[in-house]
Amino acid sequence: MHSGEELLRGCEEVEYTIIRPGVMGRVDALPEGTALGLRDNGGDLKVSAITHSAVAQLAIACLDVPNAARTTLTAMAVPEAEGAST
Repeated sequence: MHSGEELLRGCEEVEYTIIRPGVMGRVDALPEGTALGLRDNGGDLKVSAITHSAVAQLAIACLDVPNAARTTLTAMAVPEAEGAST
């Protein structure tokens, strides 16, 4: 865990969602045949490319999901059968 994350976790009055994305690149969409894969509490996924827009959309979606508060999400592109297309 990173020291910044440790400090944030220690602030009980702050609601947060930490997103650990894969390799962010200048592509417009997830690579063909892939979907967004998530693991909670910082779980491991094979490192892969992910778009800036996919990370931004995930961050916005987390605002409406109560159980995304005070958690860490790992986000990568995974084969379609292993992830969500939306």
